[in-house]
Amino acid sequence: MLNEVELMEELPYYRTLQKPPQHHHQPPISTAPHYPTAPRGGYRSTLDNRIAYDDETAIAIIAPDIRMPQQLHHHNSPLSIESPSRYTPPGCADVLASLLALALDVGTDALACYVLFAEGRTLWAALAAAFVLLASAVCNILSLWWYIRNQRTSVYAIAGTWKWVVRIIFHVLCMGLLYRYLQLLFNCLCRDHLEDREHRSVMEARKRRNAILHMTIKEDRQTATLGLLHSFLESAPQLVLQLYTLAHRTEEDRQLVVIVQGACAASSLLQLAWSITCYNCTLHRTQPARKKPNAAGKTLQFLWHLCTIGSRACTLALFTKEYHFWLFPFCIGHWGVMTIWVMHQQTRLCASGSDNRQCREYACNMVVGVAYVIYYLNVKAEPTRYKYSAYYAIVFAENCALMTLWFLRNDPGVWYHIPALVAVFSSFASGIVFMLFYYGFCHRTLKQTNEKRAARCC
Repeated sequence: MLNEVELMEELPYYRTLQKPPQHHHQPPISTAPHYPTAPRGGYRSTLDNRIAYDDETAIAIIAPDIRMPQQLHHHNSPLSIESPSRYTPPGCADVLASLLALALDVGTDALACYVLFAEGRTLWAALAAAFVLLASAVCNILSLWWYIRNQRTSVYAIAGTWKWVVRIIFHVLCMGLLYRYLQLLFNCLCRDHLEDREHRSVMEARKRRNAILHMTIKEDRQTATLGLLHSFLESAPQLVLQLYTLAHRTEEDRQLVVIVQGACAASSLLQLAWSITCYNCTLHRTQPARKKPNAAGKTLQFLWHLCTIGSRACTLALFTKEYHFWLFPFCIGHWGVMTIWVMHQQTRLCASGSDNRQCREYACNMVVGVAYVIYYLNVKAEPTRYKYSAYYAIVFAENCALMTLWFLRNDPGVWYHIPALVAVFSSFASGIVFMLFYYGFCHRTLKQTNEKRAARCC
């Protein structure tokens, strides 16, 4: 690594600014410090790529008058000073709430699997266990792959051997998400992890701090994404399954089993609503142009998701109780329409420097379409007023149709015949009210550019 003097001497225009030979007839040249300025065309032609890109921050520190080329300032660059400096780490209360929600969700799911299997409901117990194992396997594999990719792309934020051993142990035990939450909690409690404890130059210290801060932001986003994925793979189907099984219960069943299944459904609903809230708050917190979330905004978001998702899950569970496998054609049709809608938005979920990942983009759009069966995810940084209006209008029409079909076939003698109908629509209406309160008082509308591109297959 070049030091300050060697770096300045490597600049091609530095030598032209040296003092010319002194002559008796010429006035003396001022000895005031002078910072060279880059020519209009930039200096990339003769400098090495390592100096042009890796030492961007170092050059800015040494010569603050240099006009850096615009293409060197990347928003995702680990050496960018503007975007990471505004990053606000998550609060300890949020991380602890995520840990508690995850522990309750996994614990009640495992307990529900045990009581169902002990009761002789082998199929229900197998489905519940399959949802837990599938979500755990997918999230741990993806988390470990992201850690490996972060290690390869980072120069300064490199984990040591023992840290990798701990990571692998946690992921082998299917506790990768727990490890990430503990890492976030450590970053909240120990804010001095960015400080340089070694005797480096100012250039090296600044570059190391920016690289570690950028890696912290990336891991924060990855943790929120993994929590959201885990909730959609485990909590969402588990919620529908437990409500479906509870609808088949009678007064002759054991009350302990009913209580355990009710706790499992409640924890799944809480985990699903909280993971979506944390994901949205993380996106707002890690982007400089967005308003940082406050306690009131988080509470309104959580209640909004809790009511709308609960209404949707009850509708699907009650419809499945009477019409059984007819749920699959309905979900496939809804998924197809939502996937086409997401593709029409021309998203860039898998965008990179090359434009040859359109098939991956389509795959991500299809995964997002599956999530749209339960909840709407905004996949582009643009106003969502009309999107939410269209989505909730479609969901309300579907809920009305499904609940009408269930009400016509369901036995009127069951105790929840009328209460379930009232609960579904009142919960949905309450969620819409909470959403309006959130966007009316806790959300700032931002004008952002809508980046479009033509969608084509690779």
